[in-house]
Parts: sequence; structure tokens; C-alpha cells
Amino acid sequence: NGAPRGEKIFVLYNPPVIARELGIRRDAIAEARDLAAEFIRRDVPLIVFARSRTTAELLTTYLREAASNAHRDPAAVQGYRAGYLPGERRAIEQGLREGRIRAVAATNALELGIDIGQLDAAIMVGYPGTIASAWQQAGRAGRRREGSVAILIATSDPLDQYLVNHPEYFFGQSPEEALINPNNLYLLASHVKCAAFELPMGEMEVFGPPTLPALLGHLEEERVVHRAGDRWHYVAERYPAEAVSLRSASTENVVIIDEAVPKPRVIGEVDLASAPSLVHEDAIYLHLGQQYHVHRLDWEQRRAYVRPVSVDYYTQAEIATGISVLEEFGAEWVSAVESAGSAPGQARASEAEWASAVGSSGPAPGEARASEAEWVSAVESSGPAPGKARVAREQPPAALGKAHGEVVVTYRPTIFKKLKLTTHENVGWGKIHLPETTFHTTACWTTVPPALTTGFSQERVQGMLMALSHALLHVSALLVMSDPRDIGRVAEVRSPATGLPTIYLFERMPGGAGFAERLYRAHGDLLRAACDLIAACACTTGCPSCVGPVLEIGATAKADAMRVLEAVIARGVSGKSVHAAPVSPLTLASATPCKGETSAGTTYPASEPSPLAGEE
Repeated sequence: NGAPRGEKIFVLYNPPVIARELGIRRDAIAEARDLAAEFIRRDVPLIVFARSRTTAELLTTYLREAASNAHRDPAAVQGYRAGYLPGERRAIEQGLREGRIRAVAATNALELGIDIGQLDAAIMVGYPGTIASAWQQAGRAGRRREGSVAILIATSDPLDQYLVNHPEYFFGQSPEEALINPNNLYLLASHVKCAAFELPMGEMEVFGPPTLPALLGHLEEERVVHRAGDRWHYVAERYPAEAVSLRSASTENVVIIDEAVPKPRVIGEVDLASAPSLVHEDAIYLHLGQQYHVHRLDWEQRRAYVRPVSVDYYTQAEIATGISVLEEFGAEWVSAVESAGSAPGQARASEAEWASAVGSSGPAPGEARASEAEWVSAVESSGPAPGKARVAREQPPAALGKAHGEVVVTYRPTIFKKLKLTTHENVGWGKIHLPETTFHTTACWTTVPPALTTGFSQERVQGMLMALSHALLHVSALLVMSDPRDIGRVAEVRSPATGLPTIYLFERMPGGAGFAERLYRAHGDLLRAACDLIAACACTTGCPSCVGPVLEIGATAKADAMRVLEAVIARGVSGKSVHAAPVSPLTLASATPCKGETSAGTTYPASEPSPLAGEE
């Protein structure tokens, strides 16, 4: 635009490695705290963007202490995130515009759409998830003719590490495209309600997929619309647009009530999806730098009752996530992934060669095995067994299975940890007693054949699956050009749906946005990118930048994950494993997009967003 703008310095900063054998770098939050403290000391107005609400509140606490140490007014440091009351938000926005607030620690709630005046520095604690978000956050500093600075502090996540080591991708790549799934019934129903409120609708209206008549019939049963002749009229009492959230898929909130004052008062709210991990009983809820102890959560009434406290720790929940397959949209066996340089139509190695390479005895002399195409044909013609996904049927011994379809994701917080405010040291824990939450979405899943895990204990298989899913999750974000928080993962040693070790990559948005189908179509690229990511990492047994911390996955998990990937990455004629031509996320992101409690259980800390996540 034509607004005045001075020079902007953009810094990609990678914190130093502090435990080389584990591949652990200095905490990005600590780095942001120290950098922001220096700006505060010099009275430079700034904004610090965090990827979660808890991190934003922790930074607010840290920076107020830094302001006090620098003989600045701690009240000039504020937090900003979803869940604050409207009056609190407006007061913070006004303080920023008037220059009374000199530093703010915020989530993406302050990323765009709000006038916050003139700031000179922006610090991002970790890659925001998309190039578009990164530029929006960086653009919050420097709205005058004077110079400004934007600093992106990388975490140990694979995506962050790729960006700081390949800045040409960040500075040369176009922002992500918007992805819309017109078949998402959750979104379609909301829009149909709003459209019918404005004008009666007919069955022949052009409004998304050809399911409109059935949807209108369902809404009539729910007494939302009424049919008169060939038109459908909105008859519900509620204004439908009020129920449509622009920030998250969840339209319900849990109200947070402070009972310590003479008259109980509402101090904030949290969306229903995030409530189990943020305001469970005995949680420490952080609000504008103040700590509150949650002494009671009334789940049915959607109310959390809190009291102010002063403790030296905060809490972090762990989430158990399960998945069930409802319907399979497509499935194939992947017995060989062509290298990036393969000519179109180039023959793949036979299944017998793959089986030989992974230790199978192979077919008896003179006995031919079915080709991959024959496997696919046989499976698709026979269809799945009742209640089973097709990938569980007759899987070739050395072939991965890939499939995508509709799933139900179940999640429940299990325990919480008490972490020291300054060192993040674990000083205690407790149990969380809340019901499960479920939602329907779409997923892409990969099955691992028994031939590749022969002799493995269940713990070793679980470690391998966790390692492989960690890599697949992070490269998938660049492959489909999405925010990593849009996709979740579940790893099952023996999935009820497939009967095999299975990795699910599911969409966190109810109904799905189309990412799962794109991952299914680009499955070969996904495997090659994961192999490239793991092979390029200098660690020996695993680290957060490739397959996850070795203390969580086990000492053999990295090698096991590579073995599985190499079993389907194209090999030479001899059948020995060779790496495919390197495929970087830069190459993947420029590819043409396609049209258009578990058996073993998987538990993730809430630092990974809850399976149903909106704005952090």
C-alpha cells in the first residue's frame, strides 16, 4: 500500500545448541524474554507473538519483571489473547495506540485487523505456522518512516529449523493459498441457516455440493426452517450469524468466574475445545499476568470457578487422543516410491525385491507375486470387511498402505504437570477427571506391514511409530501449505481399523478442510520429504528437529523409522537401499495441489494443540 514505511530488518535467529547429544537448543521462550527485556530497557515499543495462550501469559509475567528491573512501569506491559473480556481488549488496544503500553505479549489474536498504533519491534517465538501469518506479525512493527526490526526465534521443531537454515524458502515463497472444503457439512449448515434467514431458499439453489435438499430436510426436522411450497423459510428464533465463529470451529465457551471477591465476577472465557487443558480442576489459569487456581469446573454448566493465588509454577495438561475410522474414501498399497528424478512411467522395483531387502524369504522359485497394480485392483474390487478399513486386507509383505477417509477423533486430558515458572522444571503432577470429547473430521493414514517390524517389541514399534509420525506431521504442513496446528497425529501399534501398526494424520477442523485428501494424493512426496528430513539431521538417535526427543521415543526409533521409509524409497537394481533424490519442502510446496482411546493409545502434552483447536 502507499502508507509510509521505513527500513525493516528481518532477523531469523536460531538459539544455540545446549545438549548436542540430544539435539536440544536453548528455549525459545527464554531467548524471547531476554531480547524483549533489552528492548524494554531501551524503551523501544514492541510486540512479542507467542504460539499459545500459556506462553503469552508467561511472557507477560517475565516482561513485567524485566520492566521493574529496568525501572520502567510494569503496567506498561500487557498481555493480549483470546479469552479476555471485550472491555479488557479495548483498553489494551487503546493503550497501544496512545503509547501508554510499551510492550505487549500476544497470540495471533493481535495479528491483524486491529489498530495498535506504532511499534518499532516485533518478536515471534517460533514460526507462526504460515508465511502469511509470519509477515502479518512482522508487519505489526514499522508503520512509520523510521526503521523497525522483526525477529523470528526458531524453536526445535523441524519446520522452524528448516526455515532458519533455508531462508530462501521463507523470503522467496508466496503466502499460502486459502483452502475451502465445500463438502464440510458443519460449515455448509451454518451458511445455509444464514442464507435462509436473509431470503427463502429453493431446492435448486446453487449453494455448494448437491446435498442441499437433504440438508434442508434435516434443518426442517430440527425446526430451523419450514417448507412452504418449493421454498424453505427460516423459522428459528436465534439470529444464525451469532452462532458462527470466525476464529475457531467451536462456538461454545466456558466462562471463568472469580469467587474471591465480595461478589463473584466473570474475568474471562475459554473456548470449549481448549477448556479441558486450560481450566481443569487444580489448573493454574493465567490471566493478564495474574495467577488463578481453578478449584471447580462445572462441565455441564460450562463454568470454571477460580481464586487468585501466587505460586511459582504453572500447569500443563497431557491429552490422550484416539481415532476410529467411519468410512474409507480410497486406499492403495505403496510398495515403491519413485525417486524425485524418475521419468514418468518408469518401472518400480518388484515387490519381491522389496521383500528381499527387508529380510523376507521371497516367493518360492518360479512363483510369481502379484504386482502392485494387481494388489490395488484385488483390494478395491473385494471391498472392506464389515467394520474394517480396506488397508487391513491382504497387504503385500513389504508394502505400506495408504488410505484416507472420515474418522471420529476422541480426546481426553489425563494428567497435568506442575512446571516451574522460570526453569519449566517438573515439580509435581495430578490427575484430570473429565469426560471424553469427540468430533468428526477427515484423516489420511499409513499402515506398516509386519515384515518391517519382525522381532520388535510393542514398545519398540510404538517408538518407531511416534518417531515416524513426528516427521510426517511436520513435513505435511509444508507439503499442503498449512499451519502445523491444522493437523494432528495418532500412532497405534495395532489399529482396530486396520489390524496393523498405523499412523493417522487427521484434520483438527471438524468436517475437514481438504488437507487429508491432499496428503493422500501426495503420499509419495510425503514419505520422501520425511526421509530427507531424518537423513539430514545430524543427531544420532533422535531429537526434536527430526523424529522427536530420544527420551520419549527410544534409542532405536530414529533408525527404525528410516528403515521403514527406505523400504519404500526407490532402490537400485540390486535391491539395496538408496536415498531418493532430495526433495525439500521448497520443492514440495510449489507442487500443484490436487483438486477438488485407541488400542495402544497416544498421549501428547498440550504444547501440541488439543485435537480440536482454534486460536491459541
